[in-house]
Amino acid sequence: MHLLLDDPKYVEFIKSFGEETIHFFGSKEYVPNTLNYVTSFRESFKWSYLLPDLFPLQKFSNEEAHQIPQELAEKYNVKPLRSGQRITLNAGITDFVSIKQALTTEKPVDEQYFYDVFEQEVKPLNFTNSITETELHTNMNQRNEKLYLNRTIDKSRPLKDQVECMALGTGSALPSRFRNVMGNLLRIPTNNGNKWTGVVLDAGENTLGSIERLFHEDDVKLIFEELELIYLSHLHADHHMGIAGLISKWCRVQKNKPESEQKCLYIVSPWTYDRFLNELNQVDETVLASGLIRYIPCGFFLDHGMVNTKRYKTFSMDNWTDLMRGNLPSVEISKEEAYSPEQQQLGRQIFKDLNLVSLITCEALHCDNAYCVTLCFNLGKDSVFKVSYSGDTRPKRKFCRIGVNSDLLIHESTLGDDKYHDAFSKRHSTTSEAVHVAVLMQVKNLLLTHFSQRYQSFDGSADVYKRLADPFKNVSVERIPNEKDTGVKANVNFDDGEVATGADPAGSTLGKDAPEVSEEEKQKPIEELSPIFMSQKDTTIAMITSVEAITKNSQKMKVMFAYDNMHFTIGDFGKQRAVLEFERSKVHELFKSEEKEEVEEVDSKVGSTEGSDNASGNDNGKGLSKKQRKKLRKMQELEQKKKKQSKEPMPNADGQDSDEEMDSKRRKKDQSVSPTNKKAKSEAGN
Repeated sequence: MHLLLDDPKYVEFIKSFGEETIHFFGSKEYVPNTLNYVTSFRESFKWSYLLPDLFPLQKFSNEEAHQIPQELAEKYNVKPLRSGQRITLNAGITDFVSIKQALTTEKPVDEQYFYDVFEQEVKPLNFTNSITETELHTNMNQRNEKLYLNRTIDKSRPLKDQVECMALGTGSALPSRFRNVMGNLLRIPTNNGNKWTGVVLDAGENTLGSIERLFHEDDVKLIFEELELIYLSHLHADHHMGIAGLISKWCRVQKNKPESEQKCLYIVSPWTYDRFLNELNQVDETVLASGLIRYIPCGFFLDHGMVNTKRYKTFSMDNWTDLMRGNLPSVEISKEEAYSPEQQQLGRQIFKDLNLVSLITCEALHCDNAYCVTLCFNLGKDSVFKVSYSGDTRPKRKFCRIGVNSDLLIHESTLGDDKYHDAFSKRHSTTSEAVHVAVLMQVKNLLLTHFSQRYQSFDGSADVYKRLADPFKNVSVERIPNEKDTGVKANVNFDDGEVATGADPAGSTLGKDAPEVSEEEKQKPIEELSPIFMSQKDTTIAMITSVEAITKNSQKMKVMFAYDNMHFTIGDFGKQRAVLEFERSKVHELFKSEEKEEVEEVDSKVGSTEGSDNASGNDNGKGLSKKQRKKLRKMQELEQKKKKQSKEPMPNADGQDSDEEMDSKRRKKDQSVSPTNKKAKSEAGN
């Protein structure tokens, strides 16, 4: 290994600054790999005590791999760049000794910190379904060297059960201390287990960082050697900001392989994403460096095989006014007319390269150019693995149809049922809606993810298990929405599972801020509000499968609630329920909110960003930055001021205070209320 500080020219360059300069050296060989996202590791550490097979521990070390040479460190003040370093300089300080003394470095978190967490927060709960304390210490000590990815196939087990899943991010809208934004990675054993196919389903910011923090460098290399498909569901930042980093890393790995062993990377995404990558490549040529990137629009795989001319056909400027006014006919054309011969060839080649039996998309109900997808892989020996991914969407019956009998469904579960109206207006799904999609789809395994950042952990598992046991308990199979249900003339598109007028039975307006909802409406069960629970007899699946058969499959379905940094196989799906069902109260106590004030601030912030077209966020690991909190406080103070002003009596027509106002002033004067107390009482009243 070539070390930078072994280079005589570079050392002479450092010495040329003299002995009164402090150098901070950022080369990774000399900088310890300290842990920055402490809260995220603490969550995984607690879970690893209960489910060690599902929660690998992230790598970190407070020791440098190589020491800075003594002369440079002592005489020329060369220091490793560490997290938490701070120099506090006061005005007038000019001597170098005082400047050196102004440098402070926070002590990094070490293993003992987490052992103390175990003693104080975990051990007193006396879990019965857990590993031993000795095993926990062993896992902690081996975290930096352990390999988690399977290299061989167990021929005695079904290949489906050996499919590996990695939840790299499970939050929505913006990163928080507890959840990063969306990222899913699958390893699928195809060709009778002789080949692993890597598939990424959306990748928000820092997905690459999550991979490199979680896995050994040998595992990371293997992931990018096997990666053959990146699927992007829609163009919101919390789903695609990490893709460029993954492609760049993939290109570097391929570059180090012999040309005969290099493979293509397919990008299946909404139709404008290739422009973004091409423009980004003009700034950073590593993004598309290999020349092996193959781009195919999601629309190419639409289940109906046709595309709309308004989206894909070129119109002359003479027709522009008519097009904008919607006067041109919306005639559908075939894929052959909509896509170039090169794209059509790639659309056929991907099936061969990835051992795909089918790849089908349908339009999601979220934003423009948003899609749900179903992929079916040929594992060999007449065995297939079918995975369906919702992306961000309201519940879709068409998605139920294309994904029927999936081995794995990954579905967004952004909000709880009590926030149904928010979910509807922001075009997301609630937990029960996501579960019912899985019921209608008759899947074998369900992974719920994309949770609002207002939820630190998920404690609604009991309700989900009850719903799976009796999925049609509060659902009328014969019920069809009508004017009484919707409040408007019914125009129902059962294939989409939403009312085509844009109004749902509760009266919300799709895609807009939810209006004020009465308490009576809020108390209604989700089955009376969400269209996905209505008119089951008109669902294609229910027409060919009895309710009894769907219920039987639902009772056998395995469900998992995703947390960041999970790594598991399909065969592991039942393990989480064993812990949540039998240790529910203890688990809830273990992961309860630490700071109520911070959770409330995050709730205020994410409430306005979920479903936003430009939803992204900072990556400081605290949900809200100092600047954002300051801005939020100002907004709250302004709102309080407005409320206070609205409650004050109006002056008389001549501009003088009213009698009521004058009486109020006299009372306050008599009581001698101080300005501070006066303000406090006023705010309390508001």
